[in-house]
Amino acid sequence: MRARKLLIASPLLVSGCLSPMRALAHLEEQAAARATERPDDPVGDALENLAALADSSGLDPFERAHAVAVACEFGRSDPSRIVRARAFETTASLLAASPAPAFRFEVRPVDEAGLNGELDALIALAQADEAGQDSILMERGSDLERGARALAEQRPERLELARKLLLVSSRCGRIADEFDGEGGPRAALETAARTLSSHVAFLAARADLAEGRGLADPTAEVRIAAGRLLVVVDPIDATVELGKLWPRTGDPLVRVAWLQELAGSKLAAVAVHPTLRGPLALELESGDAAVEWWAKKALAALLALDPEKSDVAVIRGRWLALGEWDSQARS
Repeated sequence: MRARKLLIASPLLVSGCLSPMRALAHLEEQAAARATERPDDPVGDALENLAALADSSGLDPFERAHAVAVACEFGRSDPSRIVRARAFETTASLLAASPAPAFRFEVRPVDEAGLNGELDALIALAQADEAGQDSILMERGSDLERGARALAEQRPERLELARKLLLVSSRCGRIADEFDGEGGPRAALETAARTLSSHVAFLAARADLAEGRGLADPTAEVRIAAGRLLVVVDPIDATVELGKLWPRTGDPLVRVAWLQELAGSKLAAVAVHPTLRGPLALELESGDAAVEWWAKKALAALLALDPEKSDVAVIRGRWLALGEWDSQARS
């Protein structure tokens, strides 16, 4: 039977700000409205709602996954650079508060026709009315469990498909979470929601050179936020993505921000991808004082050196002497 959990307890928090779930609903309405009409204050509304989502203490794992899917859509496609940047910052906050365990970014081929068959019970659950949902949860438990495990294994390269799968995990997880039956697919759906949240976020933030999105966005604010999101989700593979873009990134503010993220990433130096090692070494003598200072600090942190007690020559020598890339290393 249904537990009748109240998903939105109140439209307002004690602070007077929008509740995260109310903000999420508003963002979805705004995204849908963009196709046919322009809201009165699209930027102000989006920023207010994203700010409410960033304070995500009131969200359960499935609501958080739903929020990640919506925030990533805004980060990738909103016409306002301020909203795109704030959306990526919000996604980083959501994931930093509840990271997927041992997540590593990768893409795998997806047999979409075969996957539809594996997810048949979950799709039926997501589309059913309340009475139908209870029936499916009671009668198709093994199918739901199998589908949830299959969902957790998906790593599509296409962002649109990944977002759809994330929304399925969120929708079905919330339904299962309200059900009083013992066992069921809830745990497997939570695993899928957490993993797909990280996957969708990484896909959204990495560079799309053709469209100028994510790490390749034309504006500094969005590139900074996308870089931070990549490091939050998977710092090791973030160095792969940053290595592709660093040589063509002339804005020192962006490079300083990325260096700050690397300095706080807790990576070991050998975990930095070789495509990024050269550009980082060059930053030690870039000619920009702020970039050079942060390059010294970041490389010292990655090398586990004290930047105050190590001069640039020592840091450069240790950095250039690094061996093979270790894709598992942590400091």
